[in-house]
Amino acid sequence: MISQTTTNDNNNQATVTPASGSYKFTAKTNIRSAASKTAQVVGTYNAGETVYYNGKITTGGTTWLRYLSYSGAQHYVAMSGDEVGSVAKPDVVATSGSYRFTKTTAIKSSPATSATTVGSYNAGDTVYYNGKVTTNGQTWVRYMSYSGAQHYVQISGESTSTNVDKPQVTPQSGSYRFTQTTAIKNTPAGNAPSVGTYSAGDTVYYNAKVTANGQTWLRYLSYSGAQHYVAISGNAATGNTTSEPVTNSQGAFRFVTTTNIRTAPSTRASVVGEYNPGETVYYNGTVQAEGYTWLRYLSRSGATHYVAKLEG
Repeated sequence: MISQTTTNDNNNQATVTPASGSYKFTAKTNIRSAASKTAQVVGTYNAGETVYYNGKITTGGTTWLRYLSYSGAQHYVAMSGDEVGSVAKPDVVATSGSYRFTKTTAIKSSPATSATTVGSYNAGDTVYYNGKVTTNGQTWVRYMSYSGAQHYVQISGESTSTNVDKPQVTPQSGSYRFTQTTAIKNTPAGNAPSVGTYSAGDTVYYNAKVTANGQTWLRYLSYSGAQHYVAISGNAATGNTTSEPVTNSQGAFRFVTTTNIRTAPSTRASVVGEYNPGETVYYNGTVQAEGYTWLRYLSRSGATHYVAKLEG
């Protein structure tokens, strides 16, 4: 088969054509989580940048290029019609180096204080950048995130952060079930912006515990690739902390059905991609949870991901 017809979420007929190649952008273009202008924007390509795609999708008169991001998720960019609105052109210098932060600093999706905050760097953290951007009297460093999107942090001009006590981080993995609504923060601080909430009964799968300003926080990797935090002591929610038993085993598993890739061994965990029939995962452990055997593996981004082992 060299083409097929499917249906997208808007009930518009979409034609999917397996194809591979490269495409050079002539304008700044949104990267989306699905082939729809209503889908979530997960990054941008700038004019002059190139995407290497593995498929084409035509729907609603728009042709989308599909590609596999560094995180393992399929992303989509329109060949036309989904450009980012024009803004004052920043001065970009392609240069590489490292920068060590002296205070908590927001990570932005574009070099503007009004841009979406996608995470933060703490005092003592280091970023390895691939460019410096000067715009509106501010200097930003640009770097490539695990998701494949360009992110930005401000290093001069108007301050975008405040000084906080350096948090104590203990690498530790497990799960935590909330008993009341709890805010999700982009830094381990009560006055940090909230980027979402967990409701009573929800579970978070964390990769570290953080102590800061008399509070204990759980740190986890969000589907966007940013580190997020939820408080579990102090002015925080209460709940139960558990950890799933992991069997250290290695092997390969070939999929016979399309299977979601998740951030934790739970059907409620965030979906970050999928495996298609015929594809193979090389795993380094198994977890028994929710009646499934989950295969644990290390993704190309360095994050641990999970897929349920579904036999035919």
